[in-house]
Order: sequence, then structure tokens, then C-alpha cells
Amino acid sequence: MLKTIRKYRRSVLGVVGVGLIGLAMGGFGVSMGAKQRGNYAIKVGESEISYEDYAQVRRGIDANYRQMLGDNYAEMLKTFNINVAQQAVDSAIHGELLSQFAKQMGLDGSSQSVQETIQNDIFAGQFDQQRYNSFLASQGLSDVQFKDRLRKDIARQQLVALWTDASKASALEARAMLARDKTYYTFLTLSIDDSEIKKTVAEPRADELAKYYDDNLSDFQTPALPSDHTRAANSPLNFLY
Repeated sequence: MLKTIRKYRRSVLGVVGVGLIGLAMGGFGVSMGAKQRGNYAIKVGESEISYEDYAQVRRGIDANYRQMLGDNYAEMLKTFNINVAQQAVDSAIHGELLSQFAKQMGLDGSSQSVQETIQNDIFAGQFDQQRYNSFLASQGLSDVQFKDRLRKDIARQQLVALWTDASKASALEARAMLARDKTYYTFLTLSIDDSEIKKTVAEPRADELAKYYDDNLSDFQTPALPSDHTRAANSPLNFLY
């Protein structure tokens, strides 16, 4: 596949561009939560972007402007008529379209690439579970939610890399494609009646349960609920135009 993409590079660029437009304007319509009264902020085709996902995109854009503009942040936004809410909507839709197109191209962030990104990029090779738990808490995300978002980010990066530089595949892309093409799975299932387990397995002690909880803390995390202010600020009515 990579060989074909490199051979027909210009054609691929056109297909990606037209494909994204087609996703947005064809069967993948975009709707807003307030109009549809759904439990989502934005819906792109059959995929829903939650209020929290939209809010995170908006916080990222807002933070970038604050860093660039400093103390004149609010005044500069008004002067240049910068609509952060609309930019967040556009960015969220753009990201979802890229994710859908990456999926169609067979690109997906593997568990190994996710773990490598966390250890090497986020923690610079100094991964520590306690620091990781604190990082998740600061983001208001569970371990599963964060890794799912990171997996989508990696897939989008792979797609953009193919789009902008199809002349040479990176080592990460080559390994991902090779692993996908050469990997086969065999599944075996085993069914055990609960009554049989109780005959051979003793009831765990309270201290054992506490230790298991401490050792697997990230599996029991739930995202922080938004405050009333956050709910009001990120109401769908704030970004309908």
C-alpha cells in the first residue's frame, strides 16, 4: 500500500483532500447537539464528539492564544475578531474527519505506539505511575479515555505523514503497516460457572482488595465532572451560529 501511495503521490493527495470534503458534505453530515437535543456537542456522521472533548479542544486553543498574546489576550481577541468557540468547533470536526479517513486507510495507533509515546514523549523516558496518575487527574481523564485519544492522535499523525511526505515511509509507519498485514489472531473462550469458582477460590480479604485497588488505580478512575460554570460555558448554545 505504501508503495502504491508513493507511486501515485499526487493522486493520493487529491483523494485525501476530496475524501475529507466528501466526508463533510456527503453522507457524513455535521449536526450540533442543541439542535438535535442529543447528549453530544457535535455529531459528524455517526460519530459523536462529547461536550468534554469539545471543551478540551477549546481549552487548548484558548491556552495557545493566552501564551501568544499575554496580558492583552481579551483585547486582542476583540480587536481581530477572533472567535475561539468557532475555531474549536472547526478543529474538533477536522480532527474527527481525519480520524475517520485514517480508519478507512487502515491506520490505527497500536497499543505499543501508545505506550511508547507516553513513556518517551510525554515523560521523556522517566515514566512513573504516580506521576502518570497525577497527569490524568489534571486532564480530568481516565487511563482508558486518555489512551483512546492518544491512539486517534497517532493515527491522524500517520495519515498526515502519508499525505505530506509520501516519498518515504517512517520507521513507525512501516512497522505499523507490517504488523497489521502480518498479524493473525486466534481466540479461545472458556466458560466457568460462578458456583464452581466459589468452591475453589477463597473470599478475598479487605487488605487484599485494598492492595489490588492501589496497584491498579488507573483502572478505577472516572473523569472529573464539569462544574456548573463549565457546563454553562460549554453549552451548545455558545457555539451555534
